[in-house]
Amino acid sequence: MAKVPEPIEVHLGSPKITADGMEEQLFHDQVRQLRLSKYINAALGRKVEAQGIDAKVRGVQATRVLGLKKRPPGMNLATYDGYYSINVQVPMKVQGKSPPYVIMALHIDTGSNLSTLGERKIHIEGEEKEYIPPDMPKRTDYHGFKCKGEYMIGPNGGEKLDGIIHDLTGLKIPGSEFEFDLTACVIKPRVRPVTDGIFGLGREALTNQYDYEFDGNIVMEPQPTLIANAFDEIMKKNPALVPVIGFYFLPLNAENVNQEPKTAKQVGSHLTIGKIAHKYIEGGEAGINWVKLLHDDTGKMQYKFFMEGISCGTHEDEKIKFQKPDRNAHSEGHENKPTSNIFAIIDTGCQSIFMDQDLFHRYATCIGGAYMPQIGYYAVTEEQFKTMPDLVFHIGGKSYSLDRHSQVMPLKLWPPYWHGFDAMKDLQVLVSQPYVSGSKLGDIDVLLGAAFMSHFICHIHMPYKKKFTEEMFGIAHQLK
Repeated sequence: MAKVPEPIEVHLGSPKITADGMEEQLFHDQVRQLRLSKYINAALGRKVEAQGIDAKVRGVQATRVLGLKKRPPGMNLATYDGYYSINVQVPMKVQGKSPPYVIMALHIDTGSNLSTLGERKIHIEGEEKEYIPPDMPKRTDYHGFKCKGEYMIGPNGGEKLDGIIHDLTGLKIPGSEFEFDLTACVIKPRVRPVTDGIFGLGREALTNQYDYEFDGNIVMEPQPTLIANAFDEIMKKNPALVPVIGFYFLPLNAENVNQEPKTAKQVGSHLTIGKIAHKYIEGGEAGINWVKLLHDDTGKMQYKFFMEGISCGTHEDEKIKFQKPDRNAHSEGHENKPTSNIFAIIDTGCQSIFMDQDLFHRYATCIGGAYMPQIGYYAVTEEQFKTMPDLVFHIGGKSYSLDRHSQVMPLKLWPPYWHGFDAMKDLQVLVSQPYVSGSKLGDIDVLLGAAFMSHFICHIHMPYKKKFTEEMFGIAHQLK
């Protein structure tokens, strides 16, 4: 009988965002939300102003925009370096290197199902060399696609890169007993590298969400097969593992970005595969609140779940009502109706929280938030901050709160030029912001990035025996 592989818990590299890099991170989050809006609306067959979105993308510093080309189809995805990263043992083809693999630090990204490899050069016997994948048989329709990448470093352009999609086998997470396959885009090293690549955990339906180019025209044309993400590939190769992945992120260390954040229970952020992160949870595994992941039009593309609403204060305070299109209305334009019900998604590649514009403005009114045109973000005064109520998320009949300190950006992480505005004195900038003007995410009302996830413990569980017959999202309070 084959040995059942042990589940693993691995230490993650935490984002090292400084004040100098925070402006780029905030721009990145907006670009990411814009691109998500573009993809979702295109997939739903709605018109989008792609030119307006792309113009904003080109004007953002340090945003990476990767396009894949091979006669048609072509794909786009945007990434950045403010992520949590995992070490992965990747096979390679280099003469004289034994063993024939390299350890890469890959960014964890639930917004991309496609992994990328090779942004930084690797060190072999003291020399810097380009990562070369081994010759392996084709497993998917995408093996051999050519890649074109542009890494934006300023409004006037950036570095041009090339790469090829490869079907790889024999990858491992150091410390684990199991191997897995991966379809990844191997790119040429950058002049200004920030990471080794991406560990894609997004839904495979994202394959159909990218732009496809035929005869110079952008159209949506599904392919016969989809690109499985890294977690799905691990489970395919190791079906005896419990199909669950756990995210225990800790917030950014604003006091010293070069030190890992820590609590009384642990140092740094962790990821579990094949088991629950129960030893860090209030109440253990019984403390996890499981809600169903939805598989409607937008749920197929993102890890989406239902929330009963948000409120300011305590779990007993009235939930905020906002105007939302009534999808059941017979009118073509969908009439708006007041509701507190919310559809939310998680996003490991974003350091912000984004809300539907009407919902956000009602939250801002509740706490006295105001738009600061000098920086383009919302803030509260120091006096308002002193009595600022908790922001409460109602999920699965339970409540999960962010206190006032968790709702604002640490002053030490403000971009330096913010401090030069007289209007910014005695202010606190909000972590939550409205969707970028003009963008919509279908029926998704809230995007919960690491600013939310790092205060709780989150799990994604696939159907498993009698425990779950559907995909589930789990949320729990971190052990105090």
